[in-house]
Amino acid sequence: MKKIFSVLIFLFIFEELFSQVAQKVISLDKPSWHAVLGGNAIAPAEETRWGMAILTDGRMLNSCTADGKIIWRRGTKGKPTFITQRGDFFYLVTGEKRITLVNSSGVELWNASAPFEITEKPVISNDGRIFVHGKNAIACFGNKGIRKWYAKTPTLASLPTFVLSDGSALVFTADEAFSGQTTAKRFSRYGEPLEDVIFSDVVDTAVQCSRGILVAMKDSSMGLISEEKGKVESPWIQKSYLSTSAFAILPNEETGNVAFLFRSGGNTTAILLRTHSGDFLNQFILPALDRTSISLSKTTYSGFFISDKKIAFEFAEDGTIWWQTALPPEKTWNQICYTKTNTIVLCMSDWVIRGYKTISPPKAVAYQPFDEALEEPPKIKPSVRFSSPLSSSEGLELRAFSEAELKAAERTLKKGDYGEKERAIVEGLRLETERYLNSQTSSRAAQSYFAQNPEYTQRLLLLLSETGIDDFSYYYAALIRAEKEPNTLASLIKSAGKQGFDLDGEILTSFEYVYHASAFKENTAVLQNLCDATFEICRFMGRPALIRHGKDILKQLSAPPFPTRIREYATKTLKRFAEENAG
Repeated sequence: MKKIFSVLIFLFIFEELFSQVAQKVISLDKPSWHAVLGGNAIAPAEETRWGMAILTDGRMLNSCTADGKIIWRRGTKGKPTFITQRGDFFYLVTGEKRITLVNSSGVELWNASAPFEITEKPVISNDGRIFVHGKNAIACFGNKGIRKWYAKTPTLASLPTFVLSDGSALVFTADEAFSGQTTAKRFSRYGEPLEDVIFSDVVDTAVQCSRGILVAMKDSSMGLISEEKGKVESPWIQKSYLSTSAFAILPNEETGNVAFLFRSGGNTTAILLRTHSGDFLNQFILPALDRTSISLSKTTYSGFFISDKKIAFEFAEDGTIWWQTALPPEKTWNQICYTKTNTIVLCMSDWVIRGYKTISPPKAVAYQPFDEALEEPPKIKPSVRFSSPLSSSEGLELRAFSEAELKAAERTLKKGDYGEKERAIVEGLRLETERYLNSQTSSRAAQSYFAQNPEYTQRLLLLLSETGIDDFSYYYAALIRAEKEPNTLASLIKSAGKQGFDLDGEILTSFEYVYHASAFKENTAVLQNLCDATFEICRFMGRPALIRHGKDILKQLSAPPFPTRIREYATKTLKRFAEENAG
């Protein structure tokens, strides 16, 4: 009886183990959903907050929900080649040289041309600058489409442009300056050549992360490079015992670890390191992948996802494979996406996209070796707001711009291709914006230089909207809440609308402070500018939640107690939303 009981326990355990293994194998025989596109996908789907966006060879950008329902389709001007998504915006490259900015509602905001064929995806800096490069050149555009600078380079490698913590851009050259060593060229955000970075070997793969750039080299070494005190440094480099270079690098910003994947014999070997220090954490074997045909690799909620043309799987930092699947024959599909909803999305060759629900593994936990305590990684320095302490003699200080300098700055920013001239303009604007904000929050606001010289202040505010960067958005919201002088406030609101960028709706919220203030309920100049700026911000951002917020503001202004002229203007502005969608 004991023997039979033991056998039953064994069979039960075996069955449970077999069941757990079987649950890891996902079948793609029957899709969870499908939808039809206007062509074949030419680039991996870009995941968005509301679903995904897919660019097709039918010159069409398709926006879909997470379950494949088409939200909108927009035609592109010229044959599309690349797409980058950042926040609520899409950056398209079409016709080889043209870059187009499209918002989350599918509205084309602007398009501009590079002086060369763009050969890699656009890369977006934290302040909204757009970097593109070609075979032997790099260019930078502002978020309003004005080209800031352009520089020639040696022949560049087939790696993207990278942006370091100080906003500088790094491009890898194809030519090895020294035998068996890769060289990269670094440019400041203003286009100034800064330095050549020479690596100890040939860089095969590189990936951006919050701490810098993770690289894998031909000699199988792994490393991190970052900007420190104005120079590119290598905080760490690790040499693996394997004979090949890593073909994929998967940084996990949540856990602070990174997985390097190598082809080893008939399998894939993963080496897990701490991103900030390069300390070894773990090593494990994964299913074999064809390093020459990796179709997608990314970090997920539960670990990492990777696929070639034959298989796809998701795995954890301890080597657990959550699930894996065999993909359809290569000739039947051309792009793959793995979404936050644990869905494989295949863009098929017959214009159909198909979604296959996998499983929902637990949230990734930072791998911790059992024999050591996981030390707290150093904190990443936060993005610092402009800082320029106000002295008690603010009104006596020299201004950042003389009359001549102000006029020159206005001409420069409108013309474009200003390169390093931008540095003095932006730094001057930062200084003056901080002084202006500090003056507004002091007890002597009415005696400040800005209050006493409204024409200078208003011209300064309009100049902010010409910079083509996102940095000043925070200050618009704070200044609009603080400014009490009607003419300056009207100019401030106009400038906020002209620059358009309002990531979290802070500027729109500040507009509510204005129309609720009794001092401005009869001021038609302020309120009319507020209507225009509300529309321009909503049009630029395109986010449905912000558009609803903007419409609510205009509805408030279209009713009593506001003057008839303002109510009519607000109603007219509301109609512009419908006209925009109809167009």
